[in-house]
Formats: sequence, structure tokens, C-alpha cells
Amino acid sequence: VGADERCRTRVWTSADRGETWSEPAPASGIFVRLPETARDIATPTGVVKNPCPDRDVAPVSVEEISGNEAAVLCLDGEVVTTVDGGVTWTEKTAVAGAQALAFEGPRLGWVLVRDGGRCAGYEARITQDGGAVWQLGGCLFEALPSDAELLPSLSFVTNEEGLAELDGESYVTRDGGQNWQRAR
Repeated sequence: VGADERCRTRVWTSADRGETWSEPAPASGIFVRLPETARDIATPTGVVKNPCPDRDVAPVSVEEISGNEAAVLCLDGEVVTTVDGGVTWTEKTAVAGAQALAFEGPRLGWVLVRDGGRCAGYEARITQDGGAVWQLGGCLFEALPSDAELLPSLSFVTNEEGLAELDGESYVTRDGGQNWQRAR
């Protein structure tokens, strides 16, 4: 999910792990932050206002888990989830310093924490209970970018295989976020 050259929300898909991509299709019936407002979120049930506790600050990340389930990472590290298409939202355990979010099903998820104290750059945190408890994962991005406003991206294609990117640098994990290696 992203924005095209006219800043319209579009969906690209790949069936070969990113080797080739479909033509962009209009985004509908999915969870996505709207580029026009940044604070509002399109959901399968329609557009909803920012579910973060601080409604004046746009969500950092919106992650669709399934057709009616999603998780949102807020700027203050709050994680909120929905199981009813965005009609109601539940606050989960906050992760201070979290800047990226990914879920692979309703229980298994990850965040990337900037300068968490244990790693020189970012560290992964992992939940296996839908965000109630976050456990330590591996370190990645050996140094923090000089531009503090740059945010990493995080995605998982399976429970074990994931990709994190920041400012042209990529790291992969093949063990669910416990260990990360720089991508070649």
C-alpha cells in the first residue's frame, strides 16, 4: 500500500516475493492511513478518526492483520488494535521509542525501537499475545540516522522472515526477529 504520483492511495501486489509487481489498484476495503489528512484511517467499515490517544498527532504505522483486524502504532509508542473493522479500538501495552510496526496474525507482532538502550541503533521487540507483552528481539541498524525524522519500515512475509529498511539500508531476519543480518 502506498501513494501514487498524484498522492492517491493505491495497492501493489507481488506473487513472487517482490521480483515483479502488479499495476496499482485503488485501495478499498483495507486499513490504511489517508495521505490527505494523515490522521484519519480508511478501514473496511469506512473512514475513522485517529484511534491514538493523542488525536492531534498522526499515527506512525497502520498494519492490517486480517479483513477486520488491524493494529496502529502511535507516535508515543501506544499500540491500539481493532477486531471489528475500526468501529472500536483497544489500547495494548505501549512500547516507548517504537517507530515501526508489523503483525503476522492477531497475536504475533513486532516493533522497532529507536535507541532502546541495548543496541547502538534499533532493537526489535516481539509480541506473541497481540501486544499485551513485548519481549526483546535482535539488534539492527548499527547506527542511528542523522535525520531523527526518518522512520524505519518493517514487514514480515511469514512468522520467521522479515525485512526492515531505513534510509537505504536493509536488514533481514529468518528467525522471527531474534537475529538480523544486513541485506546484500
